[in-house]
Parts: sequence; C-alpha cells; structure tokens
Amino acid sequence: MEKVKIKSYFYLTVTLTALIMSASQGCKYENEEELFGSEEECEVTEISYQGEIIPILDQFCYSCHSTAEASGVILDTYVTLKSWADESLYCTISYGDGCDNMPKNQPQLSECNILKIKTWIDEGALEN
Repeated sequence: MEKVKIKSYFYLTVTLTALIMSASQGCKYENEEELFGSEEECEVTEISYQGEIIPILDQFCYSCHSTAEASGVILDTYVTLKSWADESLYCTISYGDGCDNMPKNQPQLSECNILKIKTWIDEGALEN
C-alpha cells in the first residue's frame, strides 16, 4: 500500500510540474510594448528631421551607419539619408519583404519610432 501512495504522489508531482512549465511558456512576450502597452502616445503631427529623426538615428543607426564608421550605407548627413529615405529606409526598419532588417543584430525599432520615420518620409523627408 505504501508503494502505491509513493507512486501516486510521484506521478502527481510530475504531472503538475509539466502543467506549470507548459503554462508558463504560453505567456511569453518578446516585446515589452506588446505586453504592457505603450506608456505614452506616439505624437506624429509635427515630425522634423532635427527634432525627431536625428535623435532616432543617433540612438539606433549611427554606430554602424556614420561617416566615421564607413560601413556601406551612410546615414549621418541629410543628403545620404534622403537618398535612402526615398529608396528603402522604411522597408528596412519595418522588416519589409526583400529588405535587410535593421538595426542589424538588435531589436526592431519601436512602433512609434517607425511611425515617426514613415511620417517624415511620407511628408517629403524634409531637412527641417
């Protein structure tokens, strides 16, 4: 009788452990914004090159795409950025089909930063 109880407890413990582990895996989120939502609204009514675009590029792009680094695509001057904005900048940051995903080996930009860049491009990618 003692062996039956031990066996039952063992199987119960293994079953409960498996259930807890599988339940915890089902709630995994990769993106903090997806889990908690955005803490602030994304303001895109007055996007400027100086005010919004340069700070985003400075934080996420210039470490690889600046004149000092010279690793192919240069984004730290308006002229070079404008040509990429007209061609494929939005595609690369929004992980579009057929585009290299950027920033490379880093998490994707936030939805708000992507929206700011898209708005700036859609409004003519002005040097303002």
